Parts: sequence; structure tokens; C-alpha cells
Amino acid sequence: MNICLINNLFYPIETGSSRFVFKLARLLINKGHNVTVIATKFEKSPEYEVIDEIHIYRISGIKLPQIPLAHNFKWFALTIFHSRKRVSNIINERKIQIIHLHGHIFDIGLHAVRLKKKYKIPLVLTIHLMAVHTNKFYNKILKNLDICIAKPLIINKCDKLIAPDHNINNYLHNRFGKDNTELIPYFFDINTVNKNYSTDCLNKYNLLPDSYIISVGHIQELRNREDLIRSLTILKNDFPNIKLVIAGKILRQKTVGLVKTLGLKNMVIFTDYISNEEILCLIRHSILVAQWGSYSNAGGLGFASLEAMALEKTVMTLPGKELIYKKEITNWNEVVVAHKDNPSKIAQDMIRLINDETLRKNIGINARKYIEKKFDSNAIYLKTIKLYNDLTLAR
Repeated sequence: MNICLINNLFYPIETGSSRFVFKLARLLINKGHNVTVIATKFEKSPEYEVIDEIHIYRISGIKLPQIPLAHNFKWFALTIFHSRKRVSNIINERKIQIIHLHGHIFDIGLHAVRLKKKYKIPLVLTIHLMAVHTNKFYNKILKNLDICIAKPLIINKCDKLIAPDHNINNYLHNRFGKDNTELIPYFFDINTVNKNYSTDCLNKYNLLPDSYIISVGHIQELRNREDLIRSLTILKNDFPNIKLVIAGKILRQKTVGLVKTLGLKNMVIFTDYISNEEILCLIRHSILVAQWGSYSNAGGLGFASLEAMALEKTVMTLPGKELIYKKEITNWNEVVVAHKDNPSKIAQDMIRLINDETLRKNIGINARKYIEKKFDSNAIYLKTIKLYNDLTLAR
């Protein structure tokens, strides 16, 4: 099958969705399909290249400024008035049979909708992020943009919606009234995270194995890390040499300011943007992984949490109520459920984990088993390709 994946970002720019699209493209190619990726061109990335047999086309646009409404996200561009003819030619030349759009909040999705209508190609949409904000005024604006723009122009035009977890599934129901959603989780080829990472990545930050906690993801309002940082004021009494490594772009200066105010500059390391390979290396040698957002509905096993679990690391996270209620995971068995906005309890849990190597090891082993059972790449491939086949045959 000739498949086109469309996402705002793609390699070498690494975000959760861009990493997933890269992995999905490679999985599909390994199964014998032809994959084309269309993404927005940023920085010095070439307009066209082939990586691992993936044909990658990047389209130009007008780069938009970083604004608080969009969490100061760096990679926003207006593309719909650019490259329309080029995108159409790509679809023709590559003989595309199905389009799989990733994300609904970028205007590159309008290209996907136009191509679906013009060439009568099935369109699938996977939602990776919820349009939400910790600021009530901004949150109301994002909700209205979702309902008044994204829903009629993109959401309602798709033949099928995919949610990677229960939180996104609930978001599609509550925000857009969509109930016929396909639940297809993220997947892992365990071998890709199963290698032995050297400790070379630690030298850059003067770290030793098992001497630091890592938290992965850009620093913005939804992941401001304030409760985690405040917990260090308690943790340092028991472990004065422990470090917190925050791996991600700094899009919120208040977090940096809080570290200075609390006198924790020697305990917190901001890596800024680093590659996924380096992130996996830092996860592998960490003592704990701390992954949760600050927004009340933002719980869920994100991509970094799943990678850490595949590496048999103990992850403190907000897994989402559905996973707990359905007994898919158990607190202190596969993960440790974080006490969001409670630095004292966060510190207590971290002290317990750091002091008990056997407990950490057992949680890591159980986490790995959960990943192998629920996120097997072959099982998720079969579910994905069945969806593609059903939609193309229906045409």
C-alpha cells in the first residue's frame, strides 16, 4: 500500500509525535509498504530526502511567533497558502492510497483535508495532543478554536479518528462529541530501546549512573515541573548530591526562575533540546523517571514514560484514571502514581524509591512486561493496517 503520513514536524526535529511518526513509517516499510511523509520545513532541513526508504517532503510556510496561548511552542507555521501544487504533485507521483494525518492543531491538516476531497483518498487522523492550557482565559480560547475551527474544518472531514490512549479518547468525546473512535496505542519495537547505552552521555553533564532523576519534555505551562522542583527542597535533606535532569526545550522562564529562587541551581540541570538517542541514554542510567503534566486532564502514559518503562525504569507518572480503574496497571507495581501538586508526598515517594533498589528493580521488570504485552509493534501494526484496508476497500 502507498501510505502518506502528514505531521507538522518530522526528523531531525524530535517531539513525541515526530518520533512516533518516524517509528510508524519504519514499521510500515518493514512490512512491505511504501511510505511518504509530508511535514513543515523548519530551519535547515532539506525540502526532500530519503531516510530508511522513507520519502520525506517538507513544505514551506510563514513561521509564526512564539506566543503564550500556544505554550511558546517554537514550530508553528502557516502553510496552507504555500506549496499547494507541490503537495498535489506528491500525492499523484507517489500514487497515495491513504492519508494518515497526525495532529489537528496545525494548519498542515488543511492540506490533508483538501487532498482527501480532491483525490477521494481516505483520511485518518491520530490526535496526539489536547488543545488545553493551565490559564483559564487561554483554555477557553483553545476550546473555542477546537469547536469552531478544528471540528468543522478537520475533525469532521476525517473518515476515522484514532486515539492512542483513554485520555485522548475522552477528549474526543467531551470536546467534539466523537464516540466512534479507534483506540490504537503507541507501539514499541523493544529491540530499538534494548541496547546497552554507554555512560558517555553522562560526561556532558558531569553525572554518574543512578545519581539523578530525569524528567523528559519541553518546559511549558502544561509541564512546568514546579511541584517536582519544590520537592527537591525536601529530598536534598536525605540526598544532598542527587540531581534533577530536565530534558527539553525551555519555553517557560518561570521554571528556571523558581530553581534560582529556591537555591537549587546546583541540583537541577536543564539540557535544553537534545536528541532522542541522548534522552534514551539518560533514561537508561537514571535512578528514577518523573513524567507528569500540570493540567488536571493531562494524565496519561506519554511516549517518554513508555520508553522508560521499556527500559525497565521506575516511572513516577499520572497514568490516567481508566488504566487504574480497568486494572491494566497498579500503583507501585508497574508505575508509581505521582501526587501532583504535593511536593511533600512526591519527595516521600522518591525517598522510598531511592532507598529501595529491589523495589525499583521489581517495578521496572513489571513495567517492561506491561509494555511487551500492551504495546507490541506487530499487534498494533495489524490493527493499523486493517483500518487502512477497511477504509480503502470502502472507497
